[in-house]
Amino acid sequence: MRVFIAVEITKEVRYSLAIAIKFLENDQFADLKIVNSSALHLTLKFLGEVPYDSLQIIIKAMFHVVPGASAI
Repeated sequence: MRVFIAVEITKEVRYSLAIAIKFLENDQFADLKIVNSSALHLTLKFLGEVPYDSLQIIIKAMFHVVPGASAI
């Protein structure tokens, strides 16, 4: 399973980013992976492929470090 640690961003920020992304889509030098604006987030750390049995350990560690975190 591909796992990453991210921060959700507000709807207003996602909207502003969607506008900027539309502008950059036409830039031949912009190396972007375009996603739906509803899926935009700020990735803090990409963990890559993680075995399913390790997932609960990661989630438990995140809850310990960041109370109120959610695992989506």
